[in-house]
Amino acid sequence: GEGIYDEVMKSKSLPFLDEEAPKIASMSVLMAKDVMCSEPLVLLQPEMRVGDLIEALKSTKNSDFPVVDPTRNDALIGSIPAEMLIHLLCHKELFAHEESGPNTSYNSALARSGPIALGAEFYEDSHLMPTLDTVQREIAEDGSKDMIISIVQHIQLSPYTFNEEGSAERAYELFRTLGLRHLIVTGLDAKPIGIITRNDLKFLEKIDKVERGCRGQETAVDDPSG
Repeated sequence: GEGIYDEVMKSKSLPFLDEEAPKIASMSVLMAKDVMCSEPLVLLQPEMRVGDLIEALKSTKNSDFPVVDPTRNDALIGSIPAEMLIHLLCHKELFAHEESGPNTSYNSALARSGPIALGAEFYEDSHLMPTLDTVQREIAEDGSKDMIISIVQHIQLSPYTFNEEGSAERAYELFRTLGLRHLIVTGLDAKPIGIITRNDLKFLEKIDKVERGCRGQETAVDDPSG
């Protein structure tokens, strides 16, 4: 029968990872920085212009975004999933005019406050969520792209992070044991520098299978009697 890990992955529609880390990860010196997503990391701020947030969503295929505090030298606050950002962009009552641009005097108490009430349908109708292109078109038509949106109440605080020099094998194990869908990679200064997704680790599995296949062919050539 299937274990709880398998059931969780199915319910989240996430790529399934093998029980053991690929040999290429356990037998080499691969670090987190070697396997993290090759796309440039896109960082968000607690308050942003609507147009800038849309461009951030369009610029990457990653489904989660680290959020940093620019008043503390881009210290990591948390993360937020792309689907939540698209939901928020659908609720234009959350937009505000800000003559001087996004607020830069963030209050840590505000970051710890609970999510704003958006109504049950906000969460229940996630399968009806419009595409980003549709949201962008509607915002372009009503001219609200220069308004300000705050995402602070919806940030997932204290996300899992992993040092860039940590082993790829350990990162793989964290995905398996914790059911993660992403892992933020931090530099020596603890600032986010990249992100590891399940697809990045699935790519490791593919490389490992190819290498094992090549080794098997070499063995067959060396031992023709077999």
